[in-house]
Amino acid sequence: MKGKVLFYDKKFRRGIIQDKSNNRYSFHIGEWLSDEPVSEGEEVIFELPKEEAISIQRHETMNFFKIFLEKGKNLFWFGYKAG
Repeated sequence: MKGKVLFYDKKFRRGIIQDKSNNRYSFHIGEWLSDEPVSEGEEVIFELPKEEAISIQRHETMNFFKIFLEKGKNLFWFGYKAG
């Protein structure tokens, strides 16, 4: 499922995610899988086997510039060496 972080309390390590249909689900930081810290308003993907969200990750869209920076350098270098 996709949604966004509405609220996160660092002290209690719990937060609320709202999905696209405006349903809200609680989560615990133990289910946060991304390396980046939780940020309110951040888009996430998550699983919902019962009433609490699990396996939560930041939802990253495909960004051409980012892909080029990560993979394009190697492709460019390969093309340059081959030519």
